[in-house]
Amino acid sequence: MSATAAVLECAETVPHDEPNESAPTWAVCTGDDTKATVSGFEVRRYAESSIFALWRKSTDDSPEVRIGSGLWVRGMARDAEGLGWCHVVAFVDCDCTLRQWLMPRELLAADRSDLIRHLLGRGYDAVLSKEARDGLVAYLGATPKDRFTTVTSIGWHGESFVLPDRAIGPGAYLLAATPAAATLPGGTIDRWRKHVALPCRGNTRLTFALSLAFASPLLAVDGMESGGVHLVGGSSVGKSTAAHVARSAWGVELQSWRATDNGLEGVAARHSDVGLVLDEIGQVDGRIVGEVAYMLANGQGKGRAARDGGDRARLSWRLLFLSTGETTLAKHMGDSGKRARAGQELRLVSIEADAGAGMGLFENIHGLPAPAAFADRLVEACKANHGHAGPKFVERLVADIAGARTIIEQVRTRFDRDIGLDDADGQVQRVARRFALIAAAGELATEYGLTGWAPGTAIGSAIECFGAWRASWAPAGSREAERAIEAVVSFLQTQASRFQTRDHDAERHPIRDRAGFVIQGEPDEWLIYPSTFREEVCNGLRVEQVTEALISLGHLTPGSDGKRQIQRRADGRSQRFYVVRGSVLEGGRV
Repeated sequence: MSATAAVLECAETVPHDEPNESAPTWAVCTGDDTKATVSGFEVRRYAESSIFALWRKSTDDSPEVRIGSGLWVRGMARDAEGLGWCHVVAFVDCDCTLRQWLMPRELLAADRSDLIRHLLGRGYDAVLSKEARDGLVAYLGATPKDRFTTVTSIGWHGESFVLPDRAIGPGAYLLAATPAAATLPGGTIDRWRKHVALPCRGNTRLTFALSLAFASPLLAVDGMESGGVHLVGGSSVGKSTAAHVARSAWGVELQSWRATDNGLEGVAARHSDVGLVLDEIGQVDGRIVGEVAYMLANGQGKGRAARDGGDRARLSWRLLFLSTGETTLAKHMGDSGKRARAGQELRLVSIEADAGAGMGLFENIHGLPAPAAFADRLVEACKANHGHAGPKFVERLVADIAGARTIIEQVRTRFDRDIGLDDADGQVQRVARRFALIAAAGELATEYGLTGWAPGTAIGSAIECFGAWRASWAPAGSREAERAIEAVVSFLQTQASRFQTRDHDAERHPIRDRAGFVIQGEPDEWLIYPSTFREEVCNGLRVEQVTEALISLGHLTPGSDGKRQIQRRADGRSQRFYVVRGSVLEGGRV
């Protein structure tokens, strides 16, 4: 049992009456977690109450002195560079709540009133007589034996996983400050399993969202990059229910997209290795959302200068995050005049929240009268029971990393086989790798006894959700190819008046800013000037990318020498053009 648990087990109620200090009802604490940590002092408990007090023992020259409420110096701590030395102080405050303070050692060199002032400000119930203050300073100034390393973020540090209240694994780590991401657990793991995890069965989006919640700790284990999954659908489809389910594993709060990119850097860093749930992508400015998504998935913030002119350390994180919204990343960017790049959409992949069963996101409401009733019950269960499953998942993971890696590889092999990945485009394979890791996280959580699901449930849900994403991807499996075709089609449809036909009288009716010629036939041929093709048709896309996409679908006529431009006679002379076949306007492959 931790020191925190040992003391708090006794600290449930606080008597308001001051105990009689001369009465023989003070018992000396002798347990390893509750006894005084410095020789010559005692921590005593009053009767069976929750009151603990620190006493300086009597000597031949002085009587015993009560110093204040219970206080323990657990060790000394410093950061990984050997700086920032402090004493790890635990104490019971005036509300009988156990607190921890990393007391800077430089306070020992200051006036003792500064040290005591810091303790009082944190709620320590100190006796303020001269003898008591002398004893308190002596107790805090003793050099403890145990050593800790302070860290500034939760998640993996070496072979240990640091949480706000403890470190899991072999290292002696302490979190320097409790992150805003941390919340107190609610309910119990058994009630969470019964009322949150089990009702997710039969609902592919819910089981996938919960599997994703366990996946962030596996990024470091598997060596995979960060990334996100975006649930997109109408306002009442059930996206928020999936978000609540995902957040319940760790007990983290739902976060809003409504923040600056700088603000989201801090949010991401505070959620490193435990996952992040972002609600309603429409709340962030469409002009920056693409770069924000890219930043979140890249796992690193912007470089900035420190006040002294040097480089300030960049924030970093590892995350598999869940996002929700009524629009896709590409659509939101497009509405603000921005074009989504394939790299951005691959880092935050969109899947339809509607599962196609006529109940929005849900497929099985387990006997309840309506999807709304099921959603309400599940959300209430998440609010009542949260914050237990994630830490327990990590406890089992840390205990057997090798076994977890074996299961990850087994799941990935099965996932790749079942979705037919052998001939898939590289971008599709990249997304499949992320979905397979999410599936493995769900299967591990099941193996660890956390979900109550049948083996294979998480794999099946991940395959279903991957299929939903893949169905909306480009026919050739490449988003760059789709963007290229869209660019060509858009140009031909909107700029058709700039192309001269064979029977057009250009002298009587000159064409302003001519883009090329159109030769009518089966199919038509669009002869596009090279400069127009590069600057207007491609419009920021690589020329090679656009021509490769057109050729792969049979929409571009290359030269016999393999060059993309070919000689054609037009306007009375031979010129070089990109010759695009009219089949591109009909879609499909020639």
